[in-house]
Amino acid sequence: MSLASAVAAAVVFVWLGMVLAISFLEAPLKFRAPNVTLDIGLGIGRLVFRALNTVEVVLAIVILLTSLASPPPAGAAAALAVVFAALALQIGAVRPRLNRRSDQVLAGLDAPRSRGHYVYIGLEAIKALARDLNEAAARAAGRGLRFGYHNHAFELPPVAGQPTGLEALADALDPAVLLEVDTYWAAVGGATPAGAKAGEGVPALLGRLGDRVRYLHVKDGPVTKDDPMTAVGGGLMPVAEILAACPSAEWHVVELDRCATDVLTAVRDSLTWLTGHGLATAAPDNPGPVR
Repeated sequence: MSLASAVAAAVVFVWLGMVLAISFLEAPLKFRAPNVTLDIGLGIGRLVFRALNTVEVVLAIVILLTSLASPPPAGAAAALAVVFAALALQIGAVRPRLNRRSDQVLAGLDAPRSRGHYVYIGLEAIKALARDLNEAAARAAGRGLRFGYHNHAFELPPVAGQPTGLEALADALDPAVLLEVDTYWAAVGGATPAGAKAGEGVPALLGRLGDRVRYLHVKDGPVTKDDPMTAVGGGLMPVAEILAACPSAEWHVVELDRCATDVLTAVRDSLTWLTGHGLATAAPDNPGPVR
C-alpha cells in the first residue's frame, strides 16, 4: 500500500469514528443531561454539527488530494463522489433548513414539525456505512474474496431522494460491494407500495438495483415483522416474479428466520414447491437445490 493510500484509509476511519460518535451518540444523548433545556440543546447541536461539517470538508479534501496522488479504482472513485455529494447536500440544503427551524423554535414561534433531521441523519448513516463497506470490499479483494451487503427491513424507507435507503446506499458503494437482497425483509420494510399486494414491489426494487444483486434470500410468509414465516410457496410473497426479476443472481438461498412449522420440514417443502414450479433443481445425491 502506498503512503497516499494509507493516509486515505486512515482518514476514512477517522471520519467514520467522528460521524458515529457525534451523529449517533452526542446528538441524542445531550438532551438527557441534567439541566439541558431545548434551547441549550439546539444551540449546542448547531455549533457541533457546523464544526463536524467543517472537519468533514477538510477530510474530504485530504482524501481528494491522496486520490490524485494515488488514483483509486474507478468504482471506488465513483463511490467517493457519492459520499462527497451527500456531504454537499447536507451543508448546502439540509442543514440550512434545520437552522431556520431551530431559529423559529428559539424565538418562541410555533414552528411546524420538520423531517429534515431524519434526512440529515440518513445521509450521515449512508456516508458512514458506505465508507466502511467500501474499505472492507477493498481489503477482501486483496485476499481474493468478494464482499457483500445483506439488507434487513430498516433500509427500505425512502432516504435522500431515493425510493429506498437501500438504493441510496447502493449508489454510495463501490461496485465491488455485492448486494445480497433479502426479498422478504425488503417487502416488510417498505418495498411494497401502499395498496399493493404483499411483496409486489420487490421485483421493481430488484430491477432498479440491477446486476449488483448476486444473491437472493428467498422466504415466504404473511409479510409482517413479527409473525413466523412459512415454507416457500405457503405465504403471500410473489416468489416466481421475484426470482424472474433478478437474472444476475448467482444463488437463491432459502432462509427462514423463524418458522410456523418445523424448520427442516419447511425447507423440504420449500424445495418441493420450487422444483415443482421449475424454479430450482434438486441434485441427485443431495436434497438441496444446485442454485
